Amino acid sequence: MNLFYYAPRPGEKGDELLCSARSLVRPGSLEVFEKLDKFAERMRRLKDPLSVAMIIKPSRKDLQSLAEMRDFMRETRVLLVLSDQKRETISLALRVFPTFVAYSGEDLPGLLSVLRQLTKIQNQDAFVSSDTS
Repeated sequence: MNLFYYAPRPGEKGDELLCSARSLVRPGSLEVFEKLDKFAERMRRLKDPLSVAMIIKPSRKDLQSLAEMRDFMRETRVLLVLSDQKRETISLALRVFPTFVAYSGEDLPGLLSVLRQLTKIQNQDAFVSSDTS
């Protein structure tokens, strides 16, 4: 399982979340992006189908671009952390088809709990998948 972390505007909470997220994945399976074009390029390449993408406080323009590349993230669980709860932002965010939507005002332990569940789900999927072969 890979964990893809995209934060176009690094900040305190995002940095804390990133540090904590490192403990949830094996070394070498966390990839960090600050530029959307680099994140998009990576999503287009072959990846573990049991991956999780954390997208932290994308702009509305970023959300539009992410929605256009949703096909490349089809088998990836997406944790989307929005900077506001405005109708337009939420509407754009839903076009990305996230697995879970959170807001930057939420507490760090809550976000980590969601991330833990997404990685746990992925690990269970991997177990079931290998068990049925």
